[in-house]
Amino acid sequence: MFFLIIRPIFVIFSLALAHLLHAQVVNEGVIGAPFYGVTTDSSLSLTNQVGPYADFAVPTKLNANSESISLLSGEFSKLEASLSLDDGTISTLSPKKVLWTSTSEELVLKDGFVTAKNISKTTRVSISASAEGLSAIVFIRLEAGTTFSDPTVSPSISVDVLSDSLEMTQPGWKKSSWFGNYFQGANNWIHHQFHGWLYADGNDPSSIWLWSPRQKWLWTGPGIYPHMFRNQDGTWIYFIVQAIPEKVYYNQTTKSLERTE
Repeated sequence: MFFLIIRPIFVIFSLALAHLLHAQVVNEGVIGAPFYGVTTDSSLSLTNQVGPYADFAVPTKLNANSESISLLSGEFSKLEASLSLDDGTISTLSPKKVLWTSTSEELVLKDGFVTAKNISKTTRVSISASAEGLSAIVFIRLEAGTTFSDPTVSPSISVDVLSDSLEMTQPGWKKSSWFGNYFQGANNWIHHQFHGWLYADGNDPSSIWLWSPRQKWLWTGPGIYPHMFRNQDGTWIYFIVQAIPEKVYYNQTTKSLERTE
C-alpha cells in the first residue's frame, strides 16, 4: 500500500521537473541569499540575466535611435539609447545617462528629445550619443516647412497666463501654480513635465492655446486644466494625472480613454 501511494507522487514530481528543465525562464535562489535568474529565447540563446553575476557584464556597443527619422519645423522626436553587453544582453539607458550632441544649429536637444527649429531647406543632420565610454550616431532628415501653424485656427493668444511661474533650481525650468513644471525653450516653445514639447502663444491672462504634435491645438487655463478643449475634433479631454508615467486622456465626447506616447 505504501508503494502504491508514493509511485503516483513520484510520477507527478518527475513531470514537473521535466517541464522546468525545458522552460525558457530559470530562476534560482536560497532563503537569505540574493535572487538570480536567466531568460532565454526559443533558440535558447541568452537574452537577459539578473542577479549578482549580471553586474559583471561588460558594455561592448552603444545603440542609438530616434522615434522619427524625419522632422518638420517645430516637430520633435524621442531619442533612445541602449548598451549591448558581452553576455548577449541589452540594457536600456536612462536619458540622464546619455549625452546627446549635434553640430546642427537647427536642432534643440533636451531631456532625451530632439526638436527641429525653423527649417529653411531640406537637409540631413547627425546626432551623436555618448555613454559608458562608447558612442553612436543617429541621422535625421530635416524637411523644409512648418507644422506649428494651423490655417484653420488663428488664436489671438500669448503666454501671459504663465507669466507668474516661479524659477526652479534647474536652469530654464519653471513652476506654474496651475500647469505644473515646464522648461522654457526658445520662440514660445515649452517642454512640460507630462505633455512634452508644446508651442504656446496668446494675450489672455485667464487661458492659453497650446499646440501639441500629437493633439494639435488645445485650449485650457487656470481653473480649467487638466480639462482641455481639443480644436481638431471639437471635444473636451481630461488628462488623468494619476496614470503617469502613461499619458492617458478621457474623451468626454466618446466616453472613452485615449493613450498617447
